[in-house]
Amino acid sequence: MPGKRERCDNCGKPMRRLYMQKNKPTGSRGMVAAGWLCEGCNFSDIITQFEKSRTIPAHHHSLTCECHTCGTFHKKGAGPSIDRYQEMTHQVARSGHGRAVSTRADSGPKAEPVDFQLRVISLGAGVQSSTMALMSAVGYIEPCDYALFSDTGNEPAEVYEWLDWLENELPFEVVRVSAGNLADDSLRLRQHQTKHGVYAKNMIPAYVLQPDGSKGLLGRRCTGDYKVIPIQREIKLRLGGRKRGKRMAESWLGISTDEAHRMKPSREKSIVNRWPLIEKGISRQDCLVWMRARGYPQPPRSACYFCPFHSDKEWIRLATEAPDDFRRAVVFEKELQVACASTTIETAKLRGVPFLHRACIPLSEVEFGNSGHLDFSGFGNDCEGLCGV
Repeated sequence: MPGKRERCDNCGKPMRRLYMQKNKPTGSRGMVAAGWLCEGCNFSDIITQFEKSRTIPAHHHSLTCECHTCGTFHKKGAGPSIDRYQEMTHQVARSGHGRAVSTRADSGPKAEPVDFQLRVISLGAGVQSSTMALMSAVGYIEPCDYALFSDTGNEPAEVYEWLDWLENELPFEVVRVSAGNLADDSLRLRQHQTKHGVYAKNMIPAYVLQPDGSKGLLGRRCTGDYKVIPIQREIKLRLGGRKRGKRMAESWLGISTDEAHRMKPSREKSIVNRWPLIEKGISRQDCLVWMRARGYPQPPRSACYFCPFHSDKEWIRLATEAPDDFRRAVVFEKELQVACASTTIETAKLRGVPFLHRACIPLSEVEFGNSGHLDFSGFGNDCEGLCGV
C-alpha cells in the first residue's frame, strides 16, 4: 500500500525512512533511501532486552549484520579484519528477516591502505568524543596527533569548563578554532547587495509557526558553517594548505553504535573519516561506563544552549542545573523573532514566527514533558556527526 510505514520488529512502533548521500549510477550525488530507522528504540536498548531474556543477540534478525569485509554474520562493529579505509564498510546490511538501519556507501573494490600524515580527533567535548580522546591518551586505541574543537561561542558554560579540564588530561594538543559567534550572526541584519533592504540569515533549525497555524522547520546551516568547515579548514592548513599535494589526514568522529546512521564519508578528498567507537562496538552508555571505571568525571552534553534539537529532558536539565544558560536561550528566542520580523526584503521575509521548541510557543511558557509532542532529541538527524557528541 503506497505511503504505508514499516513497523519495528522490536517495539512494534512505526519506523521512518532513512536517507543518505551516495553516488548514483548516473554519476550524480544525491539522497538515496538506505533503510528504516525506529525512533522508539535504539541498538543498545535491543541488546539489553535480549540479554535479559537470555536470547542470543547474534541470532536475532534485528541485531545481526553481514560484514562486507569478512562475509560473516556477527554483532555490529564486532567483526574481524575491519578495513577502516573503506568508506562505511561495516554497517548493518539488509537481512532476509529484518530491516536495515543503514547500508554501505560504496560497494566497489577494496580500497588500498592510505598513508596518513595526520590523525585528528574532531572533538565535540561531549560524551563520545571526549571518551575517544581519553582512550587515545591511555592507549586503548591508537594515538592521534591532536584534537580540534570548533567553538560556536554558544556552548553551555559546563562545556567550556570540561574542555579546560580535558586539555590538562590529554598528552596531545587541543586546538580551538572558530568561524564566529553563531548567536550574533543569526541575529544580525544584513544589507542586501542588489536589493534595497535588510534581511536576517537563517542559521539554526528553528521551528516556525505559520499564519495559517501550520508548523515548519527552518533549514540547518549551523553545523556545516560553524563546526565542519572550521575543522576542515584547519586540517587542510596543517597539511600544507594549497601546497598539500596528495597529503592525507584521518578525521576521527565520536559516533557510537547507537548512532551508526550518522556515519557519512568526508566530502574533502584530502580527509578520510573514521569512527573508532564503531570499530570497537562501543555505545554511548559504554562510554559512560568506561569513564566511571577509570575515575573520570562525566562529560556534559555538547550542544549550543539554544539548540532547537534539545529534547524536553535536556531543556529541563538546562532550566534546573544551568539556569543562566536557559535564561540566555529565552532571550535569544525573543531576539530571533524580532530580527526575522525586521526583514524588509519581501522575498527573504520569514512568513511565520520562529521558536526554539517544537510546540511553537515561547520557551518560558513550555510545560516540558506535557507539551503533547513526542519527546525525542533531533541530533540523530544531524548528518555531520559533530553535534551532541
